[in-house]
Amino acid sequence: MNETAAAAPGVLELIRVGASLALVAALIVLCGWAMRRANAGRRRGLLAVEERVPLARGVQLVVVSAQGRRLVLGVAEKHVSLLTELDEPEGADGAVPLADASEAPPPAATMISRWRRRG
Repeated sequence: MNETAAAAPGVLELIRVGASLALVAALIVLCGWAMRRANAGRRRGLLAVEERVPLARGVQLVVVSAQGRRLVLGVAEKHVSLLTELDEPEGADGAVPLADASEAPPPAATMISRWRRRG
């Protein structure tokens, strides 16, 4: 009977430690869920990085959309510079509008035949 009484505190201690560990794991998961939910509102904000191009170590060229404006930024390790503001494309879908057919260069065969006539 002494063995059963001695084994019981070890089992109870193991259950207590396991329950504590499960509680801590549940708190970590809950905090992660709360952080993602809090950050989800920020993702819908007015600021978005459209493109990022590394130029050298610690130096990047970044296109950012902010409040309906498209900005080109030069980003270094300790400095950010506004380089220019881009115009919005005329297409509603964000595509670059095509040039008029009258402005299109002639096909290569036409160019070659014109060059032969001159020479």
